Amino acid sequence: KLTSKDNYLEHIAGRAGQTISVELNSKPSREGSKKHLVKPVGSERIMKRLDWVEKNRLYVEKASNGRVGYIYLAAMSTPDMADFIKQFYPQRDKQALVIDTRFNGGGNTQSVMNRILQTPLSGYFNMRASRYPWSRQGDHFLGPMACIQNEFNVSCGEEFPHRFRDLGLGKIIGRRTYGGEVGSSPGWPLADGGVVSVPNYGMFTPDGKWAIEGPGVEPDIDVESDPNAYFKGVDPQLDKTIEHLLAEVAKNPIKRPVIPPDRVMTGGGS
Repeated sequence: KLTSKDNYLEHIAGRAGQTISVELNSKPSREGSKKHLVKPVGSERIMKRLDWVEKNRLYVEKASNGRVGYIYLAAMSTPDMADFIKQFYPQRDKQALVIDTRFNGGGNTQSVMNRILQTPLSGYFNMRASRYPWSRQGDHFLGPMACIQNEFNVSCGEEFPHRFRDLGLGKIIGRRTYGGEVGSSPGWPLADGGVVSVPNYGMFTPDGKWAIEGPGVEPDIDVESDPNAYFKGVDPQLDKTIEHLLAEVAKNPIKRPVIPPDRVMTGGGS
């Protein structure tokens, strides 16, 4: 039995991953209560992140009247690549796309993601008796894109926006990144949960200039990470990105293809 003075977490300590029984009710009484089987988790971090991402996606959809899509990249590892694919392909019909990389912890898959986003469109197909063309180039996105970053982007999470801009895919919005693209994995763990990291390598551009390490990646449109605004449920960086993309859509709307008249092919020969 619990009261308002009790901490229920004390009773499930050490039970992560185990199935336990809890009795719940909407009022402080056993009358009408029901038992449920639940499996406690060791950390709520991933669930909270997924909840934040889904709220952002719904917010962007509502604020843009369904015209702008939203993708969040938490890191650049193999699971994040799979997550990118799950988010990107269902939203290719949008008129614009937000690529949110804030708090990105790095990895090594930015080149694959950027290569997909960079894919140009060079051909359509028509289907007999259909009014709608289609393409075998399934990676292309026709509308404008923008990348959000903040001061907590690290490693490959900085390389992604750096490459995104180099490829001319769109503007970077937010704050200057951490400036730590130095290849420090795996690091040495400490007893208090910290890690000692030693830089192994750094990045420079083809013209012989050091990049990212130290100065980080500067945004094209600087928008402060305001904790006071976040506390009130306002996301200035996301709002600015939606505003920018809707303006881009208004200036350069997507040009949908017109199927040419059917060809008349008669006779033989080469």
